[in-house]
Amino acid sequence: KYPNSFCVVSNVSDVGSVLGIKRKILGASEIVPSCSSPEWATVIIIEHTRGTEHKIAVDVFHSMLCDTENGGTHNIQQSERRGHLEVNHAQQLCGTLLDVETILSNRNGVLQEKLAHGCSLFVRLEECAGESSSMGSFKFHVRGLDCQNTRRNFLDRPDFVFEIRRKQRGKTQDSWALVYRSNVAKATCNPYWEQDVVDLATLVNNDVDRDLQISIYDTPSRILLGYATTTIPGLIGAVSESGNADKALDIVKPSHSLLHSTTRQGKLVVLHASLSMANTGGSSHGGSLNESSFTPCAPQERQESLSNLPQAVA
Repeated sequence: KYPNSFCVVSNVSDVGSVLGIKRKILGASEIVPSCSSPEWATVIIIEHTRGTEHKIAVDVFHSMLCDTENGGTHNIQQSERRGHLEVNHAQQLCGTLLDVETILSNRNGVLQEKLAHGCSLFVRLEECAGESSSMGSFKFHVRGLDCQNTRRNFLDRPDFVFEIRRKQRGKTQDSWALVYRSNVAKATCNPYWEQDVVDLATLVNNDVDRDLQISIYDTPSRILLGYATTTIPGLIGAVSESGNADKALDIVKPSHSLLHSTTRQGKLVVLHASLSMANTGGSSHGGSLNESSFTPCAPQERQESLSNLPQAVA
C-alpha cells in the first residue's frame, strides 16, 4: 500500500549547534493519497535575501487521517498546516536540509536531492515577480465537454481531475511547474469542476501573460486525457457566452500520426474567468530582500511528451 504523503517546509537555524537545529514551519502541502511518486501542487512562499546563507528543511510525512476512498487530494487540517503535527496521525518518511542559494543557482532552478532507500526529492525555486507577494487573484470555473473515455471498459466512466502548470523559464530549457489541482469529477465524460479562486503569485508568479497548461487526467490511474495551453487573458477571452462550447478550448493529446501532431480529445468550456487586481502601491520589502516561490512536487509516469520536469520522487 502506498503512503498518503504530504511535505512540510521549514526555515532552519543553528545548524551544527550542540543543542540541535531550530525550525520555523513555513507551510505544508496538500495530501496526495496512495501514491509512491507524489507531485504536490501547493506553492509555499519563503523570504530570502540573495547572497546570504539560508537553510530550509523539507520533510515528507505519511498521513493516517487521509480518506483514500474518495480519491483526489486532501487539504491538511489547519493545525497540521501550522506545524502542530500529531505523531499518532503522521509518520515521517524522509527529510533533508537544503540551501536556498544552491537551488537558485542550479540549472533551471531545480535541484535533485538523493535520499535513503533509493528515494529522490526534486525541489523547484523561482524568484517572485512584482513588489508584493501577490498582485491580485484569478477566479475561474471550467468544465469538460464530450471528453474521450480513457478506460478500456466503455461501460465504466472516468473520474477526471485537471491540473494547471505555469511555464518556468530556465537557463537551458523551459519547464512546466505544477501550481494547481482541481477536485475530482466522478464517473463522467462531461466533467463539471468546482469554481475556485487562486492568487496570482501562486498561479503565474504575478505575470498575467505567463503561459499555462491545463492537463486533464483520469484518476487514480493518472492516464492523460489531454491538455490545453493558454494564458489568463486567453481564458477570459474564452468565456462561454451561452453556457455551451461556442468559445471552448480544444483538449489535445500528442498523436503518433504522420499527418497530425495532436488529436482532439474533447473540449474545455470556460464558464467564468475574472481577474481581480490588488493595490500594489509601494514596496512591501526593503533593500535586497526578495521572495521565492517554492513548489515541492514529484514526478508521475506520463504518456505525453511534455517538457515538464518532475519535482519529487518518494
